[in-house]
Amino acid sequence: MLDTIKKLPLAASGLILSLVALANLLTPLLPVVRPILQSIALFGILLLCAKILSDRRVVLQEFRNPIAASCFATFLMAIQLLSSSLPLPKVVGHGFWYLAVITYLSYIVFFTYRFARQRDLSIVYPSWFIVYVGFAMVGVSASAFQEYGIGLFSLVFASLSFLILAPIVLYRLSKYGIGKDIRPILAIFAAPVSLILTAYLSLHQEANSLIVISILIVSQLIYSFVILRFYTFIGSRFSPLYSAFTFPAVSTAIGLRLALAKLAVQSPILLTLSYLEIVVATTIVLYVLYSYIILVVKSGLLASKAFQTQTSYQEESSFPK
Repeated sequence: MLDTIKKLPLAASGLILSLVALANLLTPLLPVVRPILQSIALFGILLLCAKILSDRRVVLQEFRNPIAASCFATFLMAIQLLSSSLPLPKVVGHGFWYLAVITYLSYIVFFTYRFARQRDLSIVYPSWFIVYVGFAMVGVSASAFQEYGIGLFSLVFASLSFLILAPIVLYRLSKYGIGKDIRPILAIFAAPVSLILTAYLSLHQEANSLIVISILIVSQLIYSFVILRFYTFIGSRFSPLYSAFTFPAVSTAIGLRLALAKLAVQSPILLTLSYLEIVVATTIVLYVLYSYIILVVKSGLLASKAFQTQTSYQEESSFPK
């Protein structure tokens, strides 16, 4: 069992976050799946905690990789979301939430010191959105504890981070390209704006319709681009980096559903689109979950090329046209 735990990559936290978010997304339609998905996510969190404690040397090596290190922020996002949605005593849930928020802020400082201060454009990846824009998850979960001040701060921070990071990441991709083995992380582009939209709607009872519509349009345009280019992001066989597909799909579906509800939209076309995105998100998450289980059973994760910590940051392949 310990060997299996050690072979679980840190990037599995992206799938864990997606399971928690999917549980919330599906609750109005299939409330019975909520405790099932939450239980799987909680089990995953415990496995990753066990890995961190039992295999510190390998974990520290993964933290030297800017992709693995940035993806790990989803672990803290998952704890925030889970602590706000599980039926825990309020003081317990609030405590875990505060701990996750403080740890997240500390992680932003660590990541900035470890990578951003190098001013090396070649190590900037779309996964950096997770570290800085992912802080908006505080805003998504803050309403459960009436922590609106902290939530608004996280929303502003995440929004400014996206505006700063987006042109930098796009320029980096155009200049250096990205390796075929790590192309799945390009799907992360679909997550930041939809997460900001969800945070904004969660924090504002009287949301400005113009702001909601504007953010929603941008979110759906980016998501559409990712879906249309999806085939260029996948390889001939499953990679643990496919976790990068999960949260963007779920987050976009949540953002659209909340926006339509807030705007009281009854358009059959838009409602159908919302259900379609829910189906797509569910399919992607379940496929990645199933594939992870198969990989863990086969105990082949550490040998996976996608997760060798010696990943080259100077990729020769060009950004897909």
